[in-house]
Amino acid sequence: MIQSDIEIKVDKRVIRGIVTRPPTEQKKYPMAIISHALMSDMSKDFYIDLEKALNEMGFASIRFDFNGHGTSDGRLVDMTLYNEVEDLEAVFDYAIKLDFVDRLGLIGHSQGGVISSLVAAKRNKQVDFLVLLSPSGIMEESCRAGLFIKKMFDPANIPPVLGYGKKAVGGAYLKSSQDMDIYVKARGYKGPVCIIHSREDEMVPIYYSEKYLRLYENCMLKIIDAADHMFLTGGQEAIKRISGFLGEMDKKFVKVRNLLIGKGRPKVCIPILENTYSETLAEARRILKRFKPDMIEWRVDYLEDLYSTDDMISTLKELRSIIGHMPLIFTLRTRHEGGMVDITYEKYSSINRMVAASGYVDLLDIEMLNDDQKPKSLAGDIHELGGLVVGSYHYIDGNDQMLKIDKFGDTKDGLSVDQIKRIMYRMKDLGADIGKLAIMPKSRKNVFDLLEANYQLDEEDIGMPIITMSMGKEGIVSRIAGQVYGSSVTFATAGKNSAPGQLDANDTLKILDYIDRNL
Repeated sequence: MIQSDIEIKVDKRVIRGIVTRPPTEQKKYPMAIISHALMSDMSKDFYIDLEKALNEMGFASIRFDFNGHGTSDGRLVDMTLYNEVEDLEAVFDYAIKLDFVDRLGLIGHSQGGVISSLVAAKRNKQVDFLVLLSPSGIMEESCRAGLFIKKMFDPANIPPVLGYGKKAVGGAYLKSSQDMDIYVKARGYKGPVCIIHSREDEMVPIYYSEKYLRLYENCMLKIIDAADHMFLTGGQEAIKRISGFLGEMDKKFVKVRNLLIGKGRPKVCIPILENTYSETLAEARRILKRFKPDMIEWRVDYLEDLYSTDDMISTLKELRSIIGHMPLIFTLRTRHEGGMVDITYEKYSSINRMVAASGYVDLLDIEMLNDDQKPKSLAGDIHELGGLVVGSYHYIDGNDQMLKIDKFGDTKDGLSVDQIKRIMYRMKDLGADIGKLAIMPKSRKNVFDLLEANYQLDEEDIGMPIITMSMGKEGIVSRIAGQVYGSSVTFATAGKNSAPGQLDANDTLKILDYIDRNL
């Protein structure tokens, strides 16, 4: 692990913590901010073990001390829920500016869980995930009733200081616990949530985690056994559940080199559509001089000499050298789906396997609905060779035979919302890492149905990024509205269109960046 100490100024106090990231050559990592419990601190074994587990998963992390705790400034008697929210927000603002962070989430334990839930609601769109460990929502009811842990006080006449063992909290803390309206203010977070609570928690009943569960649209509650509230016992089981949640959550994103597909602004991909290998390389150089795409697609079906495998591999090697670390999609589009070549499935599969084995390509576009189970076998082979699969289907007049075979229903008026969703789930079942659907609309309703299906799939969390587009002039909106409706990549032109309706790449980037800034 690579560790460094941090100091963050919050008002007149300094909050101290530790940033940790994996010792790998990756340039970007997801990060979790770990918030400790009341009267605890970041040095406890449970938080250190959690930090190690996160790093082993490829996550960076920050653990820190709230004011009045551990190494941070301040006195415990001056701590309140309000200034702990300020502390976590300051740490969050620090983390989000780190150049190696591509996603940022919160993990909070006990009172740290309550604070994390409040900050997640305030920073909703910036928080990618939330984990609550035995969140102490009980504090609101108990302080209103005049009970702090096991100490009684008059809730109508709060004492300036209330001792608990060798420590003490201030009256301002007790008043903040009475007034915060935790569950009301936590309601605003819309991202994925995992709550972990022990049946044997001696301080906070599971009921208070169940109240949190009812707040969130995308939430799971994992109940564990043989753990106490502070996870002095059962800590490893809790960490195991956190790792499982983060691993499952990660499946909805696909990381290709340093690019995270399915997160943030839709990525802009420019296709290369040249007839010769030498022209392909020249076009790649021209594109990179004039444009700043996120990805490049090589449409090899435009080649006059498609079957010269030695030339193809040597060109891929040179192409990789030209584009550097930029993700590369390899696409052999058949005439059946709007491409330029008629080819047997055996030859189609052979070329894709050869290219995957070369190691020069990151993603291979595989037509998924043209032959029962063969695409599943091909996708499996590509995965074994280290590649990722963009499962694709292009709906145009005359190529809906497989939809009829798979009983997708009548398509004479275009694809319905339900049919579009079923196609995407079918591609996922066949092994796609990313699902791609392009349609030629027969009416404006087809465009609206595509956007609606896209939105529903995004809300349902299909478990993979999706790419959708409606071709032609009527479908232009689908190429720029991905961040709103859930499409993760858009294809744009550097002069030659691979499909009708593609916009200029520079114009597309400007539009998408503007939308991203204002969402």
